[in-house]
Amino acid sequence: MRNFVQLNYMQRHGRMEYVDLTQDQTATVYVIDADPRLGVQVERMLSSPDYLIKTFTSVGDFLESRDTEPLSCMLVGCELPDADLAVREQSLGNKYCIPMVCTSTSPNVRLVAEVMRNGAIDFLEKPLQEDLLKESVTRALNYASFLQRKQQGMLSVKEKIESLSARELEVLQLVVSGWLNKQIAAALQITERTVKAHRGNIMSKMEVDSLAALVALAVQAGLGSVEPYEGAPLTALR
Repeated sequence: MRNFVQLNYMQRHGRMEYVDLTQDQTATVYVIDADPRLGVQVERMLSSPDYLIKTFTSVGDFLESRDTEPLSCMLVGCELPDADLAVREQSLGNKYCIPMVCTSTSPNVRLVAEVMRNGAIDFLEKPLQEDLLKESVTRALNYASFLQRKQQGMLSVKEKIESLSARELEVLQLVVSGWLNKQIAAALQITERTVKAHRGNIMSKMEVDSLAALVALAVQAGLGSVEPYEGAPLTALR
């Protein structure tokens, strides 16, 4: 069972570095289970000031709390009604995604496959084993840290894009679409010299020093591609 879950996780998320909790950062572990004693058990097993354990006895109570710490994961009992609702509502509806680890007293391959499809990244059998719990929580927090860094990077790219003028944004879209300076100049009805000036400003504002890096940021920002059409003004291509 464990091999199946670990393989599924690696296929979906790849290999990532372990999260570092040494810089005055506390990780929150949400325990959502009908038995409130599970939270006490998890707290005892993790036994570290780096972890803050918060216990809820229903998915509804968890969602109503609107508690979303930046670095966190949750252990959700599969026996709870609509257990997968936690990951659907909490992860998609809030600023930070919260990786979910499911737990059950009666696991089977079908159940594991179902919860993984619904967004869980791992599965633990109850009663919990301390070593497997620590491993699973570490993996979940590692993924949470990855999501946090990814989102911060997206916010940074968005800010850079928003710093561009309307004309610079037009030039950027054409540059990353592979247009030549003369094609851009013709489409925008400006000189090639002006195009080069805009490209220089774009590189500076986007804080990159190569076309490859610029393209990578543009793709991350979701800029679409425009097919070149020699001599046509850009307004004719829209």
